[in-house]
Amino acid sequence: MDNTTPEPKITKLIAIAATVCWIVFFGLGALVDTIPSRIAISPASNLATMDEEELSIASYVLEPPSPNCSTDSANDLDKLKNRLMEWSMNMESLHWCYRLLICMTCYTPMNLAILSILAGIIGGGYFLHSRPQLRETGKHISTDVLNNNVVAGIRGFLVFLTLFTLMHIIVDDPFKQFTQSQYFRISGLFSVISFIAVYYSCYRSERLPNR
Repeated sequence: MDNTTPEPKITKLIAIAATVCWIVFFGLGALVDTIPSRIAISPASNLATMDEEELSIASYVLEPPSPNCSTDSANDLDKLKNRLMEWSMNMESLHWCYRLLICMTCYTPMNLAILSILAGIIGGGYFLHSRPQLRETGKHISTDVLNNNVVAGIRGFLVFLTLFTLMHIIVDDPFKQFTQSQYFRISGLFSVISFIAVYYSCYRSERLPNR
């Protein structure tokens, strides 16, 4: 009787799909500006904390647009805030859902969480297919580490929570005026640590004696 562990092709497919999704969400996080969407979802809190530059960026959603409003006058800024508030309050429900979707996928903290989860799934899948001797020897593999992609994703999310908390301990508002180059560095850091954390946990599980 052959006691070797068959190659879980579904895990390979999930790892490939997670890699493609990571690239897609990375592109969304780098290219999509979420300022108008955040105003649409929560106008009062976001308008109160945005600076002049962010308000100017957000003004392009208005009709007619106000991208060249004078920032020298507090009265002009108040008028711009009132127009943005009115725009958000009169938004159709379908458009509001669209703006919510943008915030949930492209806003930097949410986007980093998604990238960390995907990186964890990729790490678990990569470990399995980089250790062919496990299948050749029939060595028992803990399914909650390798074949359960949900667990790998949760571990990636825990990495995100840890790094996210540390960032807020060190810096009061780390995502204020976040630049694209900063996003490149932070997203890469979160993803690499998530990948390594899940891969190492799989490696540790492999070395545990079978029960």
